[in-house]
Amino acid sequence: MRALIIGIILFLISFSIGIGAMYYEAPKLMLDEEFSLEREAITSFPIEETSLKVYYNITCKSERALNISMGFFNEEGGSLGNLTFSGNKKISSSGYEYLPEASREVRLTLTEGDHATCCLKLYYSQFDEMTLLLMVSMQLLTSMLAISLILSYYLKLRRGHRSKSS
Repeated sequence: MRALIIGIILFLISFSIGIGAMYYEAPKLMLDEEFSLEREAITSFPIEETSLKVYYNITCKSERALNISMGFFNEEGGSLGNLTFSGNKKISSSGYEYLPEASREVRLTLTEGDHATCCLKLYYSQFDEMTLLLMVSMQLLTSMLAISLILSYYLKLRRGHRSKSS
């Protein structure tokens, strides 16, 4: 009976660690900016060091067709990725971008059109990969121990039930 109780406790610990890891990794930080873009002028926003996956939502309005370039840059100013958005008087796009390393800045440039009014929302998380690896390893260890203890209790119970029926 003690193996079953310990197994259930380890299962609950494993489940809690898994939920904690999902929360730890989830995007909690956000950049929310409304701004105007002029043709070929660069508008940039510093951001806290992001995770490798950045979610975005951009909307822009203009008097005519427009084309906007959005780039992510590291601390040294090196380009990490670039997205292009096009539309006829309006752009509305959302999605995510995987970056090769953490971004520290986002830059937007109006490459077609004269003027645009935009709203940009970025969602990202900031986490240490070693901490996440430790959490996942602990979850794996506790779940394996829980399964083995619960299974051993079940097999012991079955053996006892068989010997009583014989």
